[in-house]
Amino acid sequence: MALKRTTPNKKAASDLLMDIATGAIAALLLVIFALLVPTI
Repeated sequence: MALKRTTPNKKAASDLLMDIATGAIAALLLVIFALLVPTI
């Protein structure tokens, strides 16, 4: 029972972590793109 109750929390935490990671990668790519464009 306890395991079932903590599983959704773990899933939510991992989903949140994935969202943060995706956002960070997107921001990083945006910065790299912005820095590269003037040189092209």
